[in-house]
Parts: sequence; C-alpha cells; structure tokens
Amino acid sequence: MKLLSIILLLTTLSFTQVVGPKIHSMNSTQDFGTIKQGEVINRYFIIANIGQDTLILQRIMTSCGCTVAEPEKRNLAPGESTKLKAEFNSVGRIGAQLRYITIASNDKETPMFRLTLKGEVVDPSVQIEKPAPTEAELTFPKMQLDLGKIREGDVVENFFAYENTGDKTLEIKDVKTTCGCTVSEVSKKILQKGETGKLKVIFDSKGRLGKMSRNISVSSNDPKEPIKVLTIFVEVLKREN
Repeated sequence: MKLLSIILLLTTLSFTQVVGPKIHSMNSTQDFGTIKQGEVINRYFIIANIGQDTLILQRIMTSCGCTVAEPEKRNLAPGESTKLKAEFNSVGRIGAQLRYITIASNDKETPMFRLTLKGEVVDPSVQIEKPAPTEAELTFPKMQLDLGKIREGDVVENFFAYENTGDKTLEIKDVKTTCGCTVSEVSKKILQKGETGKLKVIFDSKGRLGKMSRNISVSSNDPKEPIKVLTIFVEVLKREN
C-alpha cells in the first residue's frame, strides 16, 4: 500500500512538471563582440513558454547597473513567446564583459532562469576591425507573416523568402521554433551571392484557440546578425459542428 502511494505521488509530481509552465530561450547567450567604451548596445533574447500553463515573468534582475532588461510581455500562454530587450551601457567599462540577466517566474522546475550577455569593451582610441562588407548576409524581405483566420484543427502552410545579399557563401546553420505546433524547413542551406531560397512554415492549430504569435529563429554565418527572428501571427477560431 505504501509503495503504491509513493508511485502515485511520483506520477502526480511528474505530471505536474509536464503540464506546468516551462520557460525556454532559443538564444540564452548573446555575444555583442567588441565595442568602444561609451557605446550603448541593444540585444534581444527570445523567451518562450514551452509548457502547458501560463508562464508569468515576475521579476527581471541584472548583475550590473550598466545592464537594463525588459520583456515585451510578462504573461505568456502555452506556446507563446516574447522578445526581451537587453541594453548594455559601456560607459566606465573596459575589457571583457560578462553580464547575467535572471528571470524569476512561476516555472517551478526553473524558478530562476539565467541569460548571458558578453563581449569586450576597448578604449575609444583603439581601431576596431569591422567585418568586411563582402561577408555573407542573410536578408529576409519580410520578417513577419500573418496566416490570417483559420479553424481549430486546420493545418496551414506559407513561406518566408530569403536571399544572400553578401558576397561570400551563406550557410544557414539551424532553424528553431518556439512551439511544436510550428514546423519550419529551408529549401537551401548553402547560398552563393545573389541566390534565394524559401523557408516553409507549417502551422498545426489542433488544440489551439484565439490570437497567437510564434517565433522562428534562424542562425547563419552572417557576422552582422548571426540570429534572425521571424514571427508568424494567426487567429484560430472554434470549429463549428
């Protein structure tokens, strides 16, 4: 009897972890490279709720007064994501920089979730070598896509066009989505100068209702923007019998 009770308790705890809110980031570390002292830089982290209950971002804390962070939204429904803007002020800073952003949330498994912002600050008189303009460059003419209104249970497809507008070979390294309801695949991973491709998006509305957005993170060897974030919007209506 006691053994059965223990098994039931463990099963209940396991189930709670599965259905509860779950915080996740597709880019939990951001490297801003080398900047001159006095510059202010902004970087964006994508925070997603991959759990099955509403995720509440309760507090955002930084390891230094030189860093300010604020999310666009604090309450995320299951599968929903938001951008968190991190601003780093390099005034009075020099050398290697490592700053932490800690998010306190109602995720019981990870109540304190940490993001990392790093880089190097040099004296303003130092010459910084900028990436040559002939590097690979990933360009999306449109970075947001509205799938419109659909009925619950429908599966819809659309695509984002992209192009290598740089001179060197572009390599798409990875594509990630914030929700299992969204699948993305690229037609080409290697593109020469001027070549184009399509990123197909498949959205499955099964078990979902209301207005929602989903993010797609595309990483490549583009030195200026190694991670680009695309957004799809959709409104799922209740299917009438």
